Amino acid sequence: MTFIRIAGRTGQEKGENFEDAISEYLIKRGYNKTDEPRRSSSGYEVDFKGKHGDTSVTVECKAHKNKIDLPLIAAFFGKYTRDRYEDEHCKGIFFSLSPLTDAAKQFYESIKKNEPNIPFEVITAEDLIKNLRELPDTNPPLEADYTTAKREFEKIVEKYNFILNHEVYIENKEENIFLEYLNGSYYWIGIVSSIKGRYFLILDKRAELPKDHKYLAEQLRETEDLLKDVKYLLAEKTELNTERLLEAIVYFERNNEWKYVFKNTIELLSKNGYLDILAELFENQTIRTTVSQNDVVSKIEEIAEKLLHGIENWKEDFPDVARCCVELFNFTFEYNVKNNEDKAVKNLEELVKIYSQKLVFDTPSRTESLGGISQCIQKLEKINEGKSAKCFEFAYKISKKALEILNSELDPDTWEENRLRLTDETIEVDYPDPSLIIELYECQKKLLEKARCEENASYIDEEISKLNNKIEEFRTVIESLTEPETE
Repeated sequence: MTFIRIAGRTGQEKGENFEDAISEYLIKRGYNKTDEPRRSSSGYEVDFKGKHGDTSVTVECKAHKNKIDLPLIAAFFGKYTRDRYEDEHCKGIFFSLSPLTDAAKQFYESIKKNEPNIPFEVITAEDLIKNLRELPDTNPPLEADYTTAKREFEKIVEKYNFILNHEVYIENKEENIFLEYLNGSYYWIGIVSSIKGRYFLILDKRAELPKDHKYLAEQLRETEDLLKDVKYLLAEKTELNTERLLEAIVYFERNNEWKYVFKNTIELLSKNGYLDILAELFENQTIRTTVSQNDVVSKIEEIAEKLLHGIENWKEDFPDVARCCVELFNFTFEYNVKNNEDKAVKNLEELVKIYSQKLVFDTPSRTESLGGISQCIQKLEKINEGKSAKCFEFAYKISKKALEILNSELDPDTWEENRLRLTDETIEVDYPDPSLIIELYECQKKLLEKARCEENASYIDEEISKLNNKIEEFRTVIESLTEPETE
């Protein structure tokens, strides 16, 4: 027994969305509306006339919360019969987004039995779901059925319970898994329960987690009555239960299944935005020691690269994303430096990229980011002895971009603010400290020296000369900022 629900802030909006959902389906089946639909004030009923080729069609749609009973089917059949007197070829379609009662089913079956060829059909939610999936369309409105959605919700719940301090479960699945029509698309909704209350989950038409799932969740809480007081599970920042996760890993390790459990857990954390928890997980030394195996490391690298791609678009979540990426790449570096030096160098290159972005986008951690770049240079020196200088040149170019942005921030108009910041620690100013810029330039000089080879010697000398000039310029800035003001 499957329900389809229509999202909407008001009865009118629900009615319009309901009409859009049915119209889209009918148009894809070759129907056209021929009159202005009549909607109830609640938005749960829509009636209209249409055409299928030269054949007229009478359509009635119900989106009731409860099952459709006999009187509603009988009333529509009576109206359809009158239309049929005027046009014997007229078709009648009754849509119900909820199931029929037994009495209503028997009535419909008796009509079809007595008049097998009558162009009259009742389409329930289950029929509509089946038909939506079978439409001759390269991009059908729905691809996953109830069984597929149910299985995916169960997988999420199973994975999720490894990191929660409390269990969640799907109670009465037939009622708590349903299809929702929102913004012209269908989404599977699953309501789960726990000792802390009820939550819901969202899957798209393929029964996959939508990229914008948190935004959709906010919309659903505003437009779906059933979800107004229900929290979205994947938006709840739950305290990591490290002991539970460790116990699970140890238990599954004995059964040779811990890799599957761990890989699925970290993937779940990254997909759902639990980046602070994911970072905390990899800060735990016991876990770092336990999971240092090749196929697990590959999964961690895959997740880190996905997070890093487009990291600047995370906006207010940038510090959490950056911190998480740093922990993941540090972890994979520890493994690769012992097993695959080329991959270890690649990990360090990614770390330099992250730290350089942090210098620009995460002002409070600029000193920490500078230290991170210095550590990366030291590690590169250790593992890159006698190898290509390209990785140093790459690191230089990446961090140079960050420096160019920082330099643009520190123009003469900002010097007075920096003077205030240097003399009064209670004043918070987002501008970079000139002494920090000097340290960065020194790091860049070190990178260039390591990148020197016969082919690029003149380029390196030229760049170092520019850096020396910049260092002198900023030392002058510092002196001007720290000089006592004269009366």
